[in-house]
Amino acid sequence: MVRMRYKFDSTSWHQIQGIYDMMPFKKFNYPKYKDIVRDIIKYIPKKTNIHKTDVFWNFANMDEIYEMSPSVREFLSEHNYTRRAMSIMQINKPDHYFKSQIHTDIDSGMVILIPIVNCEYSTTAFYEVTEDDLNLQPLPDNPEVEYYHAKQTHDKYKMIGEFSLTEPYVIDTSVAHCVHMMEPAKYPRISFGIRVHEDLRHLIYS
Repeated sequence: MVRMRYKFDSTSWHQIQGIYDMMPFKKFNYPKYKDIVRDIIKYIPKKTNIHKTDVFWNFANMDEIYEMSPSVREFLSEHNYTRRAMSIMQINKPDHYFKSQIHTDIDSGMVILIPIVNCEYSTTAFYEVTEDDLNLQPLPDNPEVEYYHAKQTHDKYKMIGEFSLTEPYVIDTSVAHCVHMMEPAKYPRISFGIRVHEDLRHLIYS
């Protein structure tokens, strides 16, 4: 069973709110990110079944990505980052179960998000949600993976801020968040997440 580590450390948004005017996300300037987009678009149909399922959160095989995606290798090398985990997220239809579902990630912490397909038709929003208002439950399409989901719908919580993933961002996934699709939208909406061993909190909270 995969369990998410959910905790607020001394530099989390929940600790610094009211002291600094900071959001739990920030643009990550990388002009060559479209090379990564190109490589991941090639990788998905060749090495995964993502395009044939409704699964939202998909572990990516880092060795296969390294083999097929020189752009990912170059990105990590240029920033002196050590790969830790990679994932592909999709919302592939208007009634997808994960649309507007407030949650915190399986692997809580900082993640670099890269838009792959149709992300411009959505926003990623962050909310004030206490630990007591989060439920541990399995993903509907993958009972071996557990998430913390908010007990109520997004309109019951105060929004912290939001952005549209039209370029790379680094986000703090320990803060509750969800994806809202615009109307009209195009599907599938696919993004690529990179987690590294290095501490990236300074990219947001400094």
